[in-house]
Amino acid sequence: MWKFPPSQVELSLVDAVSKGEIWSPSHYREWMISHRLMPKAFSKSGGQNKRRRLLKDEEPDNHEHPAEVSNGGDAIRAEFIRELILGRVSEEDCPTWHDESGIRIGDAVIIGTFDLTSIDYDKPIEIINSSFESIIFLRNARLRQVRLTGCKVPSIEAENVHIDGNFELTLVRTGAISLLNAKLKGTLNLKGAVLKPENGNHIGPVLNCEGAEFGASALLHRGFIAEGEVSLVLVQINGHLSCSGGTFRNAGGKALHCNSARIGGSVLLREGFESVGEVNFVRSRITGNLHCHDASFEDVEGIAVELRSCQIEGVFYFCELRKIKGMLNLRDTKTKSFADDGTGWPGKNKLVLDGFEYESFTESYIDGAQRTVIDAKRRLHWILCQPNNDLQGDFKPQPWTHLSKVLREMGHSQNARFILRKRSSWRFHHGPRKWWNWIEWPFRLVFWGWLTGYGYALRRPIVVIVAIWSIGWVMFSVAQDTGLMRPAPAIAVLDSEYLERARAANSMYESFEPWLYSLDVFLPFATLHQESNWIPHDAGDISVDLRKTYPGLVKLPNSFQPWVSWAERELEAGAIKKWFWFQIVAGWILMSIVIVGFSGLLRREE
Repeated sequence: MWKFPPSQVELSLVDAVSKGEIWSPSHYREWMISHRLMPKAFSKSGGQNKRRRLLKDEEPDNHEHPAEVSNGGDAIRAEFIRELILGRVSEEDCPTWHDESGIRIGDAVIIGTFDLTSIDYDKPIEIINSSFESIIFLRNARLRQVRLTGCKVPSIEAENVHIDGNFELTLVRTGAISLLNAKLKGTLNLKGAVLKPENGNHIGPVLNCEGAEFGASALLHRGFIAEGEVSLVLVQINGHLSCSGGTFRNAGGKALHCNSARIGGSVLLREGFESVGEVNFVRSRITGNLHCHDASFEDVEGIAVELRSCQIEGVFYFCELRKIKGMLNLRDTKTKSFADDGTGWPGKNKLVLDGFEYESFTESYIDGAQRTVIDAKRRLHWILCQPNNDLQGDFKPQPWTHLSKVLREMGHSQNARFILRKRSSWRFHHGPRKWWNWIEWPFRLVFWGWLTGYGYALRRPIVVIVAIWSIGWVMFSVAQDTGLMRPAPAIAVLDSEYLERARAANSMYESFEPWLYSLDVFLPFATLHQESNWIPHDAGDISVDLRKTYPGLVKLPNSFQPWVSWAERELEAGAIKKWFWFQIVAGWILMSIVIVGFSGLLRREE
């Protein structure tokens, strides 16, 4: 038996349910008018005498019905709704059969605890623009479909609930929602919902879907606001996870916690998405794309975006971001393709890249968006955003090597070599050293670093060879004009008069060619019969007058004359002989580097 008999409001609800209509205060007023003014019509559906007995004879002595007193006739007891769902309203009191439309209520005040724990109801439940006095309990219930729109409720406890259709909580205002281990065959729709605990003292997530399974999508978007942690740990979503336009605030903690989630579609964090606190997808698997576009991530003291060991089978769009403050952790993250225009670079010491793998770079799908950064110099700044320990103390080569590999496979070979060269240079200059490394460091810097670009710039020694040969050509030309070249000692002619005659005849002595002589001096493995016939004079053998040799020098401004005098002194002091020996040594070193480098014997770290 009822503690209180059904009120007029609740009888009108029974009438609406039996007809498949939405109950509302207007329906209640129409019901009152029709039954008071047309008793015959009412008698057909249950009898006027029974109605009078329910509404008058069996009411408490004080004539106050709790539903009617609470809200001026618009209130409905939650326990009455439960009994109506369970079919426990006596046929003697009112009809108990339900239309296939199920329970539909609008603009009501529902008093008491709305407890549907462990019930089995195969028709929809829809409540619109209503206010709940107490918590909604759906624990262990089996329901067909639940829809709350524009309602206000202290909290919703729905652990282990099974819903065959959608669970829609659009525009709901509540303190917390628990869907722990829930199973939905349809969509979880929280469009425009606001989850904000009263007084801000709620313990635990404001939305707890840990271990839940959603047969379609989870929509936490378009005005969704959560003041506290949203936990999707171990959740399985067969469709998309859309947080586009949502706001997630949990400063100092996890704002969106999706650890080990399995998402069959894409994850959408775009269209003004905002998080204050950590966005966490550690060890999650995303079958579609991860869209981070037109979004804001902030956790100044911690990790703003945590994607460690996340598997993204589609494209990772991380572009056109509004803001990112905090660390971005991509350690061991794997994705098919990566769209990154540079707006998501969090700054120095804020980017973890070790183990981040991507097959290629791709362009943003947004028309007119900035292109993904391919330029090697800009990508170098991206790599240098890593923590100091990954760059210096415990150097991590993987981000450099993988970036180079992707650039090379995309056809950007020059950019790939640049990254590898910078990797070797950075490691050489900032890596740990033993005491003996300090001894060999200058030689490695010059011959391995500067001359060959750490094995990735083998054209550089060729440029140096050409430059030295050209300088030698000029030097030996000056030596010829000033008389600083003499026959080699092995065939020296002591009679200067005979030598002059031989030169004039051009038949008894090898002629001197400066460009060929410079090349002969430089080549250590071949002879052009210039070096063997000619050699520079020693210091002090001959005085030099450049102004006499080159009359045009006299016409130079007075400011250049000291330099001419300096050059004369250096030539008399044996500058040509010094250059001669320098060019021989440089030839041995540079030609050896070229031969070893192009033969593949010069090792490069791949």
